[in-house]
Amino acid sequence: MPKPITIKTYLSHAAFWLGFLSFYVFVLNGPFTFEKALTQSVINLSVIIPLAYFNMAVLTPKYVSSQSKAASASLIILLIIIGASILTFFHEINLLDAYKPDGFSDRMQPFNNRMPSENLRMQNQPEDGEWSFRARAEPGFSRRIMWFPMFIQTGTIILLTTIYKVTQIASERIKETLMLKSEKLDSELRFLKSQINPHFLFNAMNNIYTLSLLKSDKTPEVVLKLSDMLKYNIYESENKERVPVSKEVAYINNYIAIYILKDNDIKDNIKFEYDTPEDVYLAPMLLTPFVENAFKHGNIEDTSKGRISIDLKVEADLLTFRCQNSLSANKKSKDKEGGIGIANVKRRLELIYPGRHELKTWDTAEEFTVEMKILIS
Repeated sequence: MPKPITIKTYLSHAAFWLGFLSFYVFVLNGPFTFEKALTQSVINLSVIIPLAYFNMAVLTPKYVSSQSKAASASLIILLIIIGASILTFFHEINLLDAYKPDGFSDRMQPFNNRMPSENLRMQNQPEDGEWSFRARAEPGFSRRIMWFPMFIQTGTIILLTTIYKVTQIASERIKETLMLKSEKLDSELRFLKSQINPHFLFNAMNNIYTLSLLKSDKTPEVVLKLSDMLKYNIYESENKERVPVSKEVAYINNYIAIYILKDNDIKDNIKFEYDTPEDVYLAPMLLTPFVENAFKHGNIEDTSKGRISIDLKVEADLLTFRCQNSLSANKKSKDKEGGIGIANVKRRLELIYPGRHELKTWDTAEEFTVEMKILIS
């Protein structure tokens, strides 16, 4: 889709051509009168400006996108030749009379007084009358003299506009590439976040189902906490790049509470300690997968051995999160792999905090530990 032309663009282009007009007038005002110089400068620009914009609108984009660069370059050179020929034609019409005795020779009279016609003849130079006669008698003579300067002028403008357009096209392509990359990353992040929610929902619904089978009075409270968690997932974190860490803390507390409501005996086996300022922000749903993983593989129902320990703190710009859980032999291999949740977090960290995070996992015969550090400034 073409980029809309702004007022700033119009003004910058107008300033360029006014500057070029002034330069033309300054150069031509040397040998000719100001009126002649201004007239010829306007004529020059009336030819060059359409050629320049035709080059920028058609030829240069064709050159950039064409497989045959030589053919496109030939068209640009042909445009320069056509422009130079048209300018030479108008130069002959408008300025040829300046070489007549009542034109150019009048302005050169002081020079002629210092150099008599006899001296001109001795140096094989034509007198004013002879020059005027030769210019009138041989139009091709002045055309041959003027064509090369016109070629240089036209070529300079076409070259400048070509460079300008090529640079503009390259800049737009870079912006498009960056935009597509950003959109791709955004889509990937949204997909990764969507993977988290079903996993959590599956675990929570299992707990509610168990309570309902037991006809527990705690079922409504669990449903309410689940509602708060879903509200955070859907409305408070879904379309936000950063959320207060306190929101993540509340989410984890609700998650733990759901498990405790299901079985109050495991309360002492779960420890969650945190020290986070109110004004600290973090990408949403980065901590939860580790907590889910700990409850999934922590053998927490075994009150004699099951244990989960979660620690979260922020010091200066460094957030440190550590989660440890007990590990039974038959679940060790699954926990070591980390599952979808931890693999998900690894990818999100690469996208959101490139070069600003550290994620380590290790295990012993009885315990699995994950430690994450993020520079959140």
